Amino acid sequence: MSAELNPAWIRETKQLFVDLTSKNDETRAEAYKRLCQFIQFDLPEASAEAVNAYVERWNGKIVELINSGDVNDKRGAVLAIVALLDIEHRDLAAAISRYDSNLRVLFRSLDVSLAETLAIAFSLVASRAPPGFLSQDLVSKHIDRCAENVYHQEVGRRLFSVHLMREFAKKCPTVVYQSIETVFGILFSGLRDSKQAVREAAASGFRACLRITADREVTRKGARSRELPSYYQKMFSTIIEAHEDSEATKKNRLSKEDFVHGSLLLLNELLVASNADAERVRQAVLRASAQTPQPMTTTSLLGRSVGVPLDRLGIGSAAVVSVGGGSASAISAAASSGVASVVGAASSAAVGLLGSAVGLSIDDRDDASGTVPVESVCCRNMFAEVKNYQTIGNKVFRHCSARCGPQVYQILLHILPRLAAFNPEKFSEFYLNQTMQFLLDAVRRDKQKSLTLQAIGLVALVVKDEFVPYLNSVMPVVRQMLPNRDAPPK
Repeated sequence: MSAELNPAWIRETKQLFVDLTSKNDETRAEAYKRLCQFIQFDLPEASAEAVNAYVERWNGKIVELINSGDVNDKRGAVLAIVALLDIEHRDLAAAISRYDSNLRVLFRSLDVSLAETLAIAFSLVASRAPPGFLSQDLVSKHIDRCAENVYHQEVGRRLFSVHLMREFAKKCPTVVYQSIETVFGILFSGLRDSKQAVREAAASGFRACLRITADREVTRKGARSRELPSYYQKMFSTIIEAHEDSEATKKNRLSKEDFVHGSLLLLNELLVASNADAERVRQAVLRASAQTPQPMTTTSLLGRSVGVPLDRLGIGSAAVVSVGGGSASAISAAASSGVASVVGAASSAAVGLLGSAVGLSIDDRDDASGTVPVESVCCRNMFAEVKNYQTIGNKVFRHCSARCGPQVYQILLHILPRLAAFNPEKFSEFYLNQTMQFLLDAVRRDKQKSLTLQAIGLVALVVKDEFVPYLNSVMPVVRQMLPNRDAPPK
């Protein structure tokens, strides 16, 4: 095998084996970048035999890394699999089946830190499968497994299950829609999990799936369906009736705060889906805010943010290398915007993982990835009924107190501006004064001051003149947050 490879390739491959499994995030990110670049720019110049030999060399190493007891070895194997998906394999179906089997080995003893990484890799493998039976079969089987594993005692399996539903919704929406009831069932279970990470991952899954259902709320005749699908009915009953369901908290072994947190997470996602115009305005405002993350550095595929820009990772553009000896697919540049049209799985990983970056809220992830808001008519109609709006508003404000925990408080900072944006008049009439008292009290207690001020600003943006009476209370706090001109630079 090695006789068919350039000696320089062999040396570089050996070094990549080491660097991809490094404990250092920077080293691992740089190795992934080099591997992607090699596949994009060097392999297209090689013969079919040499490319085959190179792939087989990696396949053997992947098996070795997957069976290692070191989590860094396992992460390196996942990175290698995703990178190799950009090669146009002679027998794509066989390659997809092999990589899917490799990843399932990791699932048997899943480390929590690998849950999201593995979910992203599984979704990329499935999306790269030939259209038709194989892709649908892979997704369907994984959904069925997740329907069981979301109740597993191991946190890693539960976390993986909800992450995978989100990633499938992004990359295989047509197949997911065929099993949407099952998928929503998995996500509902995630919302009632005792672990905050699982609940928040489930919420991000709801956002991705609601985009799918919103796009399909049109009947065959082109008219909007008036009857709410059962999954919408369950969502609405969850946010209206279940905030303090003591029987449900006992059944799920949740604290009251955890249960409320799950319900509020779902409410936030339904508000996002009900008002696309407000979400576009929100994104524009936050991009100009200091709270908006800078262009994404790394992705969950690499473990966590390590300060390496995506273009340095070599996944801002791509080529598909033909194992059968065919020519590589070129990158088409969008001349007007300077944005490359991405081809291949490792490159689309950049796009998919932008929405899953470690350390960012769901809103920040959407903003960083440039996700365009999609509106659900069903969600909008539900909130548009004054009775429903006030019922939901009253439920929310039962939790707006100094006693609310940090999880509940943080999601309230997202919900309150969205409630205001949906119906500024009713919000100003019934809830503005209570909102400002709650938020200003939190600011004075230094409770997430920056994010709280951001929420105040978003509320002010939509209620307009109704906010004037509160300016005298807000401005002193804002002045305290401004940098002192006389202070020496840090």
